[in-house]
Amino acid sequence: MNELVHIDVEEETNTWNVIMDGQQRKILERSLSNIEDQERIKIFSTAAKILGKCSNPINAEGNSIGLGLGKVQSGKTSSFIALNALAIDTGYKIIIIMSGN
Repeated sequence: MNELVHIDVEEETNTWNVIMDGQQRKILERSLSNIEDQERIKIFSTAAKILGKCSNPINAEGNSIGLGLGKVQSGKTSSFIALNALAIDTGYKIIIIMSGN
């Protein structure tokens, strides 16, 4: 696959509805309780928009691979954790995280 797809998180349309009230999100919400409500809402909203552009794990046909990138100190860690929590709640079975220096 040599195709790069940019996901515009400002765009309101998703290809499917992401589960926003699952068990993993509830656990993560407790650990993010030191973050202001508006910022926490923004983190999960952005993660849901990104996930909504990916394949729906319930009725996906074929395989798809997603890659998240971000600038230094741009909030990637909390966004990636939120994205993973929503993905698990929605039905994704495998999530691979590769990180490093």
